[in-house]
Amino acid sequence: MNKIYLVIFGVLIIALILTISLLSFKNNKEEKPNDTVINQDYNLVLFGPEEVSIYEGDTYQEIGYYATLNNKIVTSLVKVDNPINSNKLGEYIVTYSIDNIVKTRIVNVIEKKNSGVSDIKLEVIGNTEVHLTLGDTYHDAGCQAFDKDNNNISSKIKTTNPVNTNKVGIYYITYSITLDNETKNTKRLVVVHPKENTSGNNQGNGSQGNSNQSGGSYGSTNENNGIKVNTLNISTNYSNTYTKNNITISVSASGDNLAYIKLPNGNKVYGTTTSYEATSNGNYYFYVYDTNNNYNVTTARITTIDKTAPTLTCNATYTGSKTTITVNAKDNSGINYYNYANKYTSALSTFTVNEVLERNNITVTAYDMAGNSKTAKCTTPKSGGNLEIHFIAGISDDDAILIRNNNTTIMIDGGQWGARDKIVSYLKAAGVTTIDALIGSHVHWNHVQSHAAILDNFTVKNTYYSTDPRNCVSLSQCKSDDVKYIKDKLNSKGTPVTILKNSSYLEYGDMKLYFIGPNRKLTTYQNANSLVFILKYLNNTFMFTGDTPYNYMNANTFINNMKYFNIDNIDIDVLKWPHHGYENLNDEFFKATTPKYAIIPNCCWCTSKYPSSNNKSLMKKYGTTYYQVCDSKNIVLISDGNNIEIKTNQKPEDYKR
Repeated sequence: MNKIYLVIFGVLIIALILTISLLSFKNNKEEKPNDTVINQDYNLVLFGPEEVSIYEGDTYQEIGYYATLNNKIVTSLVKVDNPINSNKLGEYIVTYSIDNIVKTRIVNVIEKKNSGVSDIKLEVIGNTEVHLTLGDTYHDAGCQAFDKDNNNISSKIKTTNPVNTNKVGIYYITYSITLDNETKNTKRLVVVHPKENTSGNNQGNGSQGNSNQSGGSYGSTNENNGIKVNTLNISTNYSNTYTKNNITISVSASGDNLAYIKLPNGNKVYGTTTSYEATSNGNYYFYVYDTNNNYNVTTARITTIDKTAPTLTCNATYTGSKTTITVNAKDNSGINYYNYANKYTSALSTFTVNEVLERNNITVTAYDMAGNSKTAKCTTPKSGGNLEIHFIAGISDDDAILIRNNNTTIMIDGGQWGARDKIVSYLKAAGVTTIDALIGSHVHWNHVQSHAAILDNFTVKNTYYSTDPRNCVSLSQCKSDDVKYIKDKLNSKGTPVTILKNSSYLEYGDMKLYFIGPNRKLTTYQNANSLVFILKYLNNTFMFTGDTPYNYMNANTFINNMKYFNIDNIDIDVLKWPHHGYENLNDEFFKATTPKYAIIPNCCWCTSKYPSSNNKSLMKKYGTTYYQVCDSKNIVLISDGNNIEIKTNQKPEDYKR
């Protein structure tokens, strides 16, 4: 028995020793580091500021971040927790983490306030977000601004550009413009990324520039794990001329052990040359790799692709026998030239031709530097159709002249009180409801008394006189009978009264009125206070004279007065004879004016005496045909701006509109 116990005891001792040995071996194995395991060295970098703000309702754009593991880029492993609700005001924390590294960015969602500058259009030229590689050269494309009338006000823009392409980070280029004490801002995001890096590999120097690019090369003395690094070169060549097509970028690479070229779309080309189609402006990065995975990179910066036609508007205006066309055009590549009215070509945006171009058929085509074109139809002053001038027969020596086109109605004088019903009936029958300008040539009873009835029966926007009918009696410039009826009516209606004089100017639609008389101070001699004015309608010209006495119908004085308006002549098509035909005009006046027609608003019993035989001879000498209201009753002149037709014995209802 003792032997058996001894054997069992011995076995137990051996088992105990073995167990202790095994535990000791296990502990030693766990405590001893394994030399084949590499320590994990993570790095996490956030681009931009640690706190940013966005407006309520806007989309938050991630500013950027990158991570490395033992100097190898592993950004895709970063976990981002983004709780932002941009539709709710407040503070949010975006969390970025990799391994045991955690970083945060605060994003404030703030209330959007109206800048109050709805009339300013401020827009970034080119891309609003630009990505560069460390060391690239950055050329800012700028910003443009337009006011409410589409005028280019880009010169007022202030730019703040903090971009430093030698430092990895995110930059905002800000553009600001102030107009009428209001400011509007916009910005461009520029991100400078670190260069691609593969652990243990050397990195080439990227470059950006013009149409012939070459990447940096590696020094031949660099070594990698005892292997000599071969020199790698890559270059690009492309056109820098504006085009509406794609741009072909030719790529060449060289170097020992060259493996492949990597294109911007990620494709690999195994060879030394290739090409790439750039379809839009921007930076295109090209890499060349050798068989040891060393690489070099170069950048092709494309800025000359413009596939968009210009935007443009144009308008045409008429001055005498000239047409001026003004264009407002915008284009990314710039305007090369314009074609006006399908026959005139110029690089100028404002163009004048010495003819009256056909209204409603004036076009401008703008061609940009890339060959795109856009055609626009020019707006013109609203066409009034044909101009009508009605000399309305009153009851005796009455002046009552209706001038109108489709857009504007002017009434000169209106006759005596006794003619009011006849004048008002004529205007109503012709369809007149509104009178834009009621002009009294002078405050004399047989010219303005019926203005009271006209004010009662029609909407009159403005009245014009050489002296104010409301107070001219007290100033001894008219008589009580002259302002009877009209004085009280003007006061009760409250219609604006404007006093015209020599050098006054009015413009109504296509009608321009140049006032060149009276030529003396106002007096109780009413006829001498008469307004004299030239009415221009496109290429036709008419002179209205009121009752101006013959000794004030001085051609040289009128010519000098027209110089107020930069016009050096008084050549006319139609003369409204002064003072119902009673005044004698001289050869000097006819020589200066050479009217084709003369209209005389007169009484029937005076036709045998006036105009005088001398004036009849002068009219014959200068080829002037005259018409008298007494003989021809209602006389209507029709003008298309070039030609004049005269019709007699007319019925107002035939002209109703």
